[in-house]
Amino acid sequence: MSRKHYFWISAATVTVLSLILIFTRGIVLETVDDFNVMYSIAGYKTEVPFWQLTFFNSVFAGFISIFYRITGAIQWYSVIQFGSVFVGEVLILYSILCISKSTKKQLFLYIGLFSLLHFSVYMYVLQRLQFTTTAGVLGAAAICMLYMYLREKKALYLTLSGILIFGSVLMRYKAGLMCFMIFFGLFIAYTFLERNDIDRKVMIRSVISVLLIAATVVAIRGADLYVKRNMLNENYMDYDHYRGMYQDYKKPDFNENQELYNSVGWDDNVYNLAANLIYIDPAINEHAFKTIVESDAYDPHLTPKEMMHSYSDFLFDEPEGKVATGVFLFMTILAFTTSLSSGSRKNLLLSIYAFLAWAALTGYLLFQGRMVLRVMLLVLIPSLTLSFLIILSNAASVRNKVNFWQLTVIPVMLVFSLSAADNVYIRLKEKDRYSQEIMFAFEEYAMEHPDNIYIHDYTMNNFYNSYSAFHTYDDPVPSNVIMSGGSYTYSACYYKQLEVNNLTMIRGTTLFHDNVYYVCDLNRRSYPWLVYNYLESRYGNIDCRLVEELDDGNVGVFKFSIGSEHK
Repeated sequence: MSRKHYFWISAATVTVLSLILIFTRGIVLETVDDFNVMYSIAGYKTEVPFWQLTFFNSVFAGFISIFYRITGAIQWYSVIQFGSVFVGEVLILYSILCISKSTKKQLFLYIGLFSLLHFSVYMYVLQRLQFTTTAGVLGAAAICMLYMYLREKKALYLTLSGILIFGSVLMRYKAGLMCFMIFFGLFIAYTFLERNDIDRKVMIRSVISVLLIAATVVAIRGADLYVKRNMLNENYMDYDHYRGMYQDYKKPDFNENQELYNSVGWDDNVYNLAANLIYIDPAINEHAFKTIVESDAYDPHLTPKEMMHSYSDFLFDEPEGKVATGVFLFMTILAFTTSLSSGSRKNLLLSIYAFLAWAALTGYLLFQGRMVLRVMLLVLIPSLTLSFLIILSNAASVRNKVNFWQLTVIPVMLVFSLSAADNVYIRLKEKDRYSQEIMFAFEEYAMEHPDNIYIHDYTMNNFYNSYSAFHTYDDPVPSNVIMSGGSYTYSACYYKQLEVNNLTMIRGTTLFHDNVYYVCDLNRRSYPWLVYNYLESRYGNIDCRLVEELDDGNVGVFKFSIGSEHK
């Protein structure tokens, strides 16, 4: 079969798999970060598309915002995310068919193997869009194209690999950089192993091309930093750096470090607000975060024993992480054993490299205390994909030397993984339904009361991490819905949204305004009490009334006011 046939078969296969996913599971955004990016670019926060963003590449966001200005009837951010994962999977399957040298008789075998791999690992990324994991799939596809180039020396594959790395870095710089590290390591390792067999001109061309790709990575970062440093509010970048170090990693215990916290104006009430992303006290600022993370009490790094416990707890809490890790380790062992069976020293060393690349990056994440599912998948998917290609390369080159069981055990293992993954999606589907319904109910309510302002905490979104990916608003938009804290607070978009709502800042006293309400998930009622305790400690007697229940009692709209004797 020709390469053209392989490509169209790959595109058709991924299209069918995607349609199955859309109609059986639906597509959601995975995190509040993506939710913020999408709502900002779409103009749902500021009433016009806003592209000077924090997590996302601002230059890329500016490009996407053009499409929203043309028509807001399409959720362009999600279309681009979904399309990127789709293209990545098509090119991964294309590489599988090319490397396996699939005949018509073998076609269904390899499509079946990919489909099972898709359902057990890749589907999570396609179903739960998130710019970090999207970058991971683009990076994996780039590694596939590089592997094809290194085997066949066709310039088209190297060009495609560069474009895919470009897309990966655009999606998220740090994620794309991790993929580029694996990409660059593969290039160095493969070139070194074939150094005596490569034409000098081809080697020079390859090295120059990869260096140009590296320069592109640096240029993308430079352009984004220029926009952020010169067009965002001046102090935001430094503030968010320290905020992230405090918020996302292990914090100094308050009871053991009261003097430290008191020195930046934090008592236990402010500490609880900050820990739960309710930034309504002026002491929750860059100076406080910087002082805390630069103190001797701050040490986010884990010991080897803590790292092992952390990874064990992570796998217990994240069934999808357990499935993906199991699939990867199995593929690693199979890549190693088939390389031994085929006598391919090169593939043996590359299979070891794929494992070590994963182990090094995973170890780094554990050491930093930052093991979350999306980042775990980011570093796993490129190495998993490379291991799978090595297995197929071994099988295609010397089929008679590769034991039959080594190939037939793959579908058996993946069917088992598919069963485990299906249980994950049954659980996630219920979570998605609940999360989307409470957000829809809340936003519709807010738009029905455009003169009011609704400040909501993270019980409304971050605990559930499921947002409608393709739902759109035209006019009105929920611009009077404001998050209580986190990375969004103090960003340029945050200040623009405050301006739209005739506010200059959100503080505790803001909640006393006649048209300002506090909203939370009533299944997590502790959050309003955090606010109540804080306000009471500052202003004395406080009234807190539940004025409205939404979505069958799941969402509460609260009104805070100063007690009658203080009015």
